[in-house]
Amino acid sequence: MQYNPDTGKRIKDKPQIDWIHSRLKNSGDLPGDFEHTLCLFGEHLMSAEKNKSKPIGIVESEKTALIASICMPNYVWMSSGGLHNLSIEKLAPIKQHNIIVFPDASKGNIAFNKWGKIVQNAYMLGYKISISSYLEDRVTEEQREKGYDLGDLLIDRVINSRNLQQPIKVDNISNTLENMIGINPALLTLINSFGLVEV
Repeated sequence: MQYNPDTGKRIKDKPQIDWIHSRLKNSGDLPGDFEHTLCLFGEHLMSAEKNKSKPIGIVESEKTALIASICMPNYVWMSSGGLHNLSIEKLAPIKQHNIIVFPDASKGNIAFNKWGKIVQNAYMLGYKISISSYLEDRVTEEQREKGYDLGDLLIDRVINSRNLQQPIKVDNISNTLENMIGINPALLTLINSFGLVEV
């Protein structure tokens, strides 16, 4: 997928998406009638022991799942790959987990309503699932028009808070954390941006 390096948004007018199964079908290494089935992006993360008890957050875009996994690691983040790609069938492998979906903001609440119906149907089938109104409650009309998602809000939060936090003092952290910051100075930005505290 191509992303605009200035905005971080996908370039949709000239999509550059390539699939390995398409290449294999074209080369004859897969039968011409082969049909692939998409799973949730990040579904494999549930096989890790440390993730088995965490709730699952589902967003539309893969990029948002990655951003949210850094900013909100108390969830296992997955992506449907788009508004129209969430379904009961895709949720089936994670049915036994607590699931919260975070649809993008959209004009007329189209995304929230569409995913709300899926959540309602899944709940009736015994899924432990709910829908978050986090975006609906926080976005401006301008952000709604732009189709803001959770990743956009998290990035805005980092940018807007960058100068609001006092830099962390080196004597307030452990030697281990100080060494980690030395290896990756971006960690200090993350700590300051989100007001993180070492425990």
